[in-house]
Amino acid sequence: MKREIALVGAILLSSALAATSEPARGEGVRASASPASASENERCTSCHADIAAEWSSSLHRSAFRDASFARGYAIERLAFCRSCHAPEADPRDEPDAWSADHGVTCTSCHGATVSAAHDATPAKRAALGVRVCAGCHEFGFPEKDSDPRAPARAEPARMMQRTAAEHASGPHAQTSCATCHLPKVGEGASRHASHRFGITRSREALAAALTASGRRDGGAFVLDLAPKGVGHAFPTGDMFRRLRVVVEVGPDGAEPTARFERRLARTFGMVKGRRAEIEDTRLFGPTAFTFPLPPAAEGQPVRFRVGYQRLVNVPSGNRLTARTERVEEELVLAEGRVP
Repeated sequence: MKREIALVGAILLSSALAATSEPARGEGVRASASPASASENERCTSCHADIAAEWSSSLHRSAFRDASFARGYAIERLAFCRSCHAPEADPRDEPDAWSADHGVTCTSCHGATVSAAHDATPAKRAALGVRVCAGCHEFGFPEKDSDPRAPARAEPARMMQRTAAEHASGPHAQTSCATCHLPKVGEGASRHASHRFGITRSREALAAALTASGRRDGGAFVLDLAPKGVGHAFPTGDMFRRLRVVVEVGPDGAEPTARFERRLARTFGMVKGRRAEIEDTRLFGPTAFTFPLPPAAEGQPVRFRVGYQRLVNVPSGNRLTARTERVEEELVLAEGRVP
């Protein structure tokens, strides 16, 4: 069923992308544009100081310098990683200092020049919206490590990220990416779309996007999880994000009588010599997880915890398989106790 959803989403997304002939930022190989980009971005920030201040401390600004990305990039220094984490430089080489320091800039999303950004009509901006985001949040595995960019479209199992397709086939398809990820802030003439881009590192924001409750059902414990107001799978993005569910049974403060752990994520492996998805257990809607309890657990409390994990690497059927899995961070989104 999830593969069917992904396929429908890919078809819908292809239709949306076909609505405009302009390439999304990140498509194609460009020569280093840092001198021009620096000048154009300076023009943007000189007039939009409040937005520039938000962006300057955002994950878009630190896309290449971010310590978490750096640890993963040290394992695989691939061109297609650079094409989105330092989009103002030529991805075939390591980025120059300006491109590395500035990450995803004004011109990366709004157009190569100030004139292009200002001349776009509201209808044109709306049509390009999904393309701008999809350029770095919807792509397949590169055919070769040396490829300067990943393919924008591929069969669903070969998509490394498919957030835009998930959105296109989900219940909030008519809600733009910007509605949630660039919420309006400020008052009056200063009201604008926030450029902080902080959701993926905010425990509060992530916790607000999930509901969790536990219950007993005969000799089993059932954990009900559901994404809340989320326009794509939860979690979405690359293979380095997942939910970890832990259920423990036993007296408080003592060693558990029984313990269960489940990971909700996309799992990849080698299929006919190519990386491809072999399982997807993420949340696409309300889901009940059942854990059979041993007889010794009768009358004992059950505790559960749901954590959002970011990883440096993952066993995925490629050369990372032999490496030890490394968890960068876990944010506890929900926890509870059922007598």
